[in-house]
Parts: sequence; C-alpha cells; structure tokens
Amino acid sequence: FYSAFMVGDAVSVTSKAADAARGAPAVWSSRGEGSFSLEDTAPGEARRGCRIVLQLREGMEEYCRKPRLEEIVRKYSNFVGFPIKLDGEVVNTVQAVWAMGKDDVTEEQYREFYRFVAHAYDDPLFTLHFRADAPLDVKALFFFPGFHTEKFGMGRMEPGVSLYSRKVLIEHKAPDLLPDWLRFVKGVADSEDLPLSVSREKAQDSRLLRRLGDVLTRKILRFLDEQARKDTEKYKKEFFPEFGFFLKEGICQDPRYQEQLSKLLYFETAKGGDGELSSLDDYLAQCPPEQDEIYYLCAPGRAMAEASPYYEVFKKENKDVFFLYSAIDDFVMTNLGTYGGKKLVTAESTGLKLGDDQKGKEGALT
Repeated sequence: FYSAFMVGDAVSVTSKAADAARGAPAVWSSRGEGSFSLEDTAPGEARRGCRIVLQLREGMEEYCRKPRLEEIVRKYSNFVGFPIKLDGEVVNTVQAVWAMGKDDVTEEQYREFYRFVAHAYDDPLFTLHFRADAPLDVKALFFFPGFHTEKFGMGRMEPGVSLYSRKVLIEHKAPDLLPDWLRFVKGVADSEDLPLSVSREKAQDSRLLRRLGDVLTRKILRFLDEQARKDTEKYKKEFFPEFGFFLKEGICQDPRYQEQLSKLLYFETAKGGDGELSSLDDYLAQCPPEQDEIYYLCAPGRAMAEASPYYEVFKKENKDVFFLYSAIDDFVMTNLGTYGGKKLVTAESTGLKLGDDQKGKEGALT
C-alpha cells in the first residue's frame, strides 16, 4: 500500500463496515508524513464497498491515462481471482491456469497459455504442471518450447519463468529463481510462502528463493528424465538436439545437479548408427561387466572420428566409444569425471589397455 505514496501526495480510503449497525463509512486520510486522520462520512455518502482516492504528485499524470493503467493491471494483477474493471470494462481476462487442477485444463488452454506467457506461436514439446505443499507450497506450470532463439544469433535469452504469490506478480522473468542454464523453460511459479513484498526485500528472502529454486529445478530434471524414458524417441530426436547444449552448460556450471543432468545426456557411439543417440546408461548396459571405464572420442564429425588413429585400437578390440562433436562435450566429460562408478576416459589418453596385458602393451595409444 505504501507504493501509493510513490505517485500520490495524499491518499484517502473510504470504507464501510460489513455490519450495517456500525453506521456510516469511515474515511482514513494521510499524506504519508507519519500521521493520518480518521473521520466519519455524511450519512448520505454511505455506500457498500471501499473507495481509494489518490491525489497524484506533479509529473505523475501518466497514471491517469487508460493505456498505462491497463498495462499495469495486466502485468501485475492479470490473474487475480476477481474482475478488475477500468471504465466499466474488465481488464484482467486471462485465467490463472497454473492454479487449476490438471484434470480441469484442456490441451487448448495449455497451448494458449503457453503462447501468452512465452510470446510464442509454436506448440510446446512438453508441459509440466504440478503442485506441492512440502517442503514449500508451490503451484507451477512450465513449458518446454519447440525451439530456442539463441541459435539464430539473437543474443542470450532472458529467464523464461515469472514468479507469483497468490496470483499476484512478484517478479517478471525472475533471474534468481531457476539456474541460468534453464533459461529456455517458460512458464509460471506461484508460492503462497512468499511475501508479496519479496521483490523489494531480496536480501531478506534470498534463502527462501534459493529453496524454492532448488525444489523447482529438481522437479524439472526429474520430469525430463521421465520423458526420456517414457517417450525416448521424441526426447532424442526433438528435445535433446535443440536443448542439449543447455543441459551440458548446467553440468559445467552447477555441480549440485550434475548427477541428474548426466542421465539426460545423449551422444552417438561407434557401434550405433549415424545419428543414433545413446545415453550413458545405454552404454553401461551393453559394455562388459569387467570394463571399468567409459571411453569417448572428440572429433568434428563421425567420419573423422572413425578415421582417427585413436579409434583403431577400440575397433580392433570391439570396444564401444562415444563420439563427441561439440566443443563443450570434452568439458562436460571432464567435469563429470565418473558415471555409474566408471571413469570417463578420453580415447586420446596414453597407456590405454583394452585387451589382455600383452594386447594392451601392443595397442597402447601414445
């Protein structure tokens, strides 16, 4: 409420008690200088409800203009549960879809809401809609788009998730909610545990925001893992080629989530076909139990990887190798170090022994 004095010299609030026996409405007035007055209105002015009057400061005339007021309402209060009218017209016409039950929302509503919050024209690849009350109360609706704009040279994307409390906007495209490597995710997170003034009290509420961000991040990673298992082809052919770079960025930047992120990685292998992707778990499932290392080879493309002298000994010993084509992939493997109890080793390492001791000595790469 104190924000009213940021634009007004004086504020008066006329309010009538629900109990009619208490008489005429009372008027509270203040100029924001540490004092206020409280008085009764004339009997003829009695009316149901509450009226707030602001006397605007000089230079604040823009807040008398309808387009400016509509902009403010739609930005901060578009989803409140009651109609907000301006000159008799309802301004907040969009439903808070994230607050509805999953069974009550149609695919068309999801699609329209995604296009509204993401300013997009495509359809989302995946939709994550959930609510939880422990360890924090949260209702969230996240969308995973069909493409991202960074690949078109349009600059680094802004965060895509806005933060709400009780359907009131706290922070648009909140930069401190999700890790930067999840900036491709679009949607809304709403928590009643957050005070409405959180955006003005970042220092005091940073711990709460970190807890909320951690809950949301882990939920997103679990969801992607479920999609990779449930709809593997869609994940490998549509999602990972488009957004795999962001997951790799997360492994390099955020050790907290490396274990979950590593399960979401897919690469080509020597034994797989051209364009056929395998996860680290797929690799472990087909390698001999006695093999205690996972091998990978960095190259610009498959043809050069297969022609590499470092690959010859693996081919001879019938050992599978991941083929990594992106510059960031080597950093990813180095940051991971191990997976499933097995060490991640580049094919260019010296002294590799893939057969028995004698074969290893003959085939060691130097």
